[in-house]
Amino acid sequence: MSTLEVERAALAPYRNLQALRRHDSREGKPLPQRNYTLPCQATFPGLNNRLLSLHLVPGGRFLFTFMGDGVYLWDLGTALGSTLEVHQIDPVSPDPTFQRVRHLEVPHERHREIFFDILLTQDTVHLYCEPFYVVWNWVNNTGCKWNLRRPLSKISVCNESIIAADIYDDIGVWDVPAPSELPSLTGLEMTDLQTIENSPKYSFSAPRDHKDLSLLRTSTWQQNFSSDRHLCAISQRRRNQDSLALYSIKSVPGFSLKTLPVPAGRCGLVYGKEMLGSTFESGASAINRINDHLIFCTGGRSIFRVNEGWCERLDEYGHLELVATVLPIPDPSKPALHEIKPKSVILTPEGHDVISDRAQKNQFAFCPFSGRLVYMAMVGDRENSSVELRIADYLWTPTR
Repeated sequence: MSTLEVERAALAPYRNLQALRRHDSREGKPLPQRNYTLPCQATFPGLNNRLLSLHLVPGGRFLFTFMGDGVYLWDLGTALGSTLEVHQIDPVSPDPTFQRVRHLEVPHERHREIFFDILLTQDTVHLYCEPFYVVWNWVNNTGCKWNLRRPLSKISVCNESIIAADIYDDIGVWDVPAPSELPSLTGLEMTDLQTIENSPKYSFSAPRDHKDLSLLRTSTWQQNFSSDRHLCAISQRRRNQDSLALYSIKSVPGFSLKTLPVPAGRCGLVYGKEMLGSTFESGASAINRINDHLIFCTGGRSIFRVNEGWCERLDEYGHLELVATVLPIPDPSKPALHEIKPKSVILTPEGHDVISDRAQKNQFAFCPFSGRLVYMAMVGDRENSSVELRIADYLWTPTR
């Protein structure tokens, strides 16, 4: 690794934070970037119907894409101009390039109806498979499941607790139970997991005029080495309005509840006053911390732009875009429900019709530590369109 690459890796998080905080998005101008397209159509024909999710490894160099028939690993290089390479990891190949340690058989005859959400920590899989919530430690070969009375819509894991929202936008907090030992088999079925009783230790509701709640949590990667964890609840209100509530995740030693979300601030506009014409639409990254700020990326919709002091309405559908939001770390000395001031920046150029589908998660991947965004974009008109996989680098010129 060259001196220049070491310098860039060390300074990139702070340069990206500085760029986001300084950029003016009032007239709808995106953050300056170098934007290019991955050669997916040539490498993987039929991309439109196969690309399901994207995952950037922290640092932004390596990208995983799941295309229905396999998992693909991309070496995107760095923003310094490294060669672009692609390596395929295909789980159904008779000669795979990795070793499968264990697998859990999930009912598949109604797969699209019952499989809703999955989270992976360092050694444990959290799976919501209606009507069960499943905890499976594949390293220690332990696990369990329990029945949920209400279907869930979003799940999050913080510390030793599970925080999840149901379809009625009520939020519950469950302790992660001690899992039972499983049979010594590489292949397990759902029936091998013991069914236990596990009720939420704490619950609270979103305001009545809110709907379509989204939960963002501190990234698994940062949770591995930091005790500072947060949860962000974004909800849409009537008449194209949205709101944001920030919680600090606190441990509660000596009580039956291991973890408690403590209110840390709120805001009536997710994207702040500089972006009055934009509202939260769908999709959200994890929360990452850089210095004394929290950063995350969401899918938004612009209804109008401010142009030379005038409000200019866009077409009837508005424009879908990806937005980075920066929040200050909550001040413990301030009231729990004080107003916080987000700073938001548009990341995608106008004309790049970002795919933002509530039924499909992880259709973009954002790494604030390297200043890189990967996303799917629709090209062409609504009747004759195709999908492209695009990369945007915001820190392509290193500071000397």
